[in-house]
Amino acid sequence: MKRVLLFLAFLFTVSIIHAEVHYTSFGEGMVIDGAEGVVIDIDNDGVTDFTANPFEGNIGLSPYLGCYVRNWNTSYEAPAIRTMDEDENIGEDDMGEFEDFDHGDAYDASRGWADGWANDEPKLIGFMLFNTYSFGWMRVVPNSSTGTLTILEWAYADPGESINAGYRGFASFLNDTDEMAISVKAFPNPATNYIRVVFEDNSPVSSLSIVNLAGQAILEENSPSALREGWFSFDVSEWGVGEYFVILRDGSKVIGRKQVLITR
Repeated sequence: MKRVLLFLAFLFTVSIIHAEVHYTSFGEGMVIDGAEGVVIDIDNDGVTDFTANPFEGNIGLSPYLGCYVRNWNTSYEAPAIRTMDEDENIGEDDMGEFEDFDHGDAYDASRGWADGWANDEPKLIGFMLFNTYSFGWMRVVPNSSTGTLTILEWAYADPGESINAGYRGFASFLNDTDEMAISVKAFPNPATNYIRVVFEDNSPVSSLSIVNLAGQAILEENSPSALREGWFSFDVSEWGVGEYFVILRDGSKVIGRKQVLITR
């Protein structure tokens, strides 16, 4: 008997919502068993977007008011979910690739794997939520041995805005746990009027920027003479209360960061 569940992302996941990009990570993954028919509401608007693994012997998705970027694979002879490349654009200009089939497969027990898919390998797929006209992507792992589809993460843009497959917005920076090349200190922190950022002198810092939680640059400094001494001070008396991030770069690579808090 098909079991239908409604997954509300904010109950089971870590979600980060900033301007333009709405990102949800499922950690080790939301595992959907074969023929389980799990109902998914990606943007929590009360409208069903997809049903995952709705049929016995298939690993795939059925759209309701959502529809995946897919193609009709002639060799597969069935609607097949098209995999996407990292950073591939999903937006209005790509609407020609959205087809409204009742379902799409990554795997079928009688046909095998659709083009671009392989057992237990993470793949990116794109979608559009017709109810809100929002474009997004999802990273999934199919497994033909267990008949499961594991959803690792998804993200979607504000209505009408395009998004690149795999792009998490500022969440990419917040979730980055890689050790930084140089140590960064800031004081006072929390601050009300000014902050001094201190880092190792003669470090290969080519630019310093301060960004808010929406990922918008509030301040940028790329003068070698201003950065070579290993410290930089700036006035925050007119800034809004909240969290900010100091980001140090060597070219395009982030080599140092520090979270700072503005209070009043």
